[in-house]
Amino acid sequence: MTIDPATSSTPFAAINNVSYFHDEEDEVLFSINLVFRIHAIKQMGKNNRLWQVDLTLTSDNDPELRTLTERMREETFPDVEGWYRLGLILLKMGQSDKAQTSLRSAA
Repeated sequence: MTIDPATSSTPFAAINNVSYFHDEEDEVLFSINLVFRIHAIKQMGKNNRLWQVDLTLTSDNDPELRTLTERMREETFPDVEGWYRLGLILLKMGQSDKAQTSLRSAA
């Protein structure tokens, strides 16, 4: 994973010093809204169940991500906001149970 703190304002933190596994692993806590670009996927050794994925954190001003986000907004109820919009998107995805919960929250 490649992370350049200068390219993103979204929070993340190295938590090695407070982690239970501080001597065994390097751990990073990420915000849930981070977007990474996949650069390569490689099988690790002969065990076909393990893969290495090379990721890079996208920048706040990534033009491809901005284009994708705008396109998704255009296609998913652009005049609706909040829980109601999420409910409509979930309905479109066939997730009616989750949509019901979201639409109840919108009321």
